[in-house]
Amino acid sequence: MSVGLIITFTRQALHRAIELTWTLACQIECWPTPHTGGVTESRDAWLEAYMGLHDGGL
Repeated sequence: MSVGLIITFTRQALHRAIELTWTLACQIECWPTPHTGGVTESRDAWLEAYMGLHDGGL
């Protein structure tokens, strides 16, 4: 397998990526983002919440 970069969005995913790739030469980055799962409204509301995270600059 040839992977140059893995980007994770949670610390849990970061640790799992490290476990799975410890024999591979690849870069792993973690870009932690708040969970938008609390948005139970329309698709537009979910996208607005997501874009607020993106545009807000974590």
